[in-house]
Amino acid sequence: MRGWLSYTARSRPISEQIAAYKKLEDQLATYQQMQVISFDERAGELFVSLKRMYPRLGTMDLKIAAITMVHQATLLTRNTKDFGQIQGIIIEDWTA
Repeated sequence: MRGWLSYTARSRPISEQIAAYKKLEDQLATYQQMQVISFDERAGELFVSLKRMYPRLGTMDLKIAAITMVHQATLLTRNTKDFGQIQGIIIEDWTA
């Protein structure tokens, strides 16, 4: 979302602004069709443990991992290098 908002802010001619907002609306429509899995208390507790176990991995990656793991979900990512280090997470790379 930040990327699309930045893109709309950089658009100068009105025709580019209209096109940028259309792309933003399309992205929002896609998000509305997705199930959102929350960062809840269980994920927060697991995140704290993961942060201790994997101090070199990024905070957001570890939050994503915690959410995925407590909900026994599969994480779709092309970042198999980092997420692949986390024991017990299920990941798939659909870009290959």
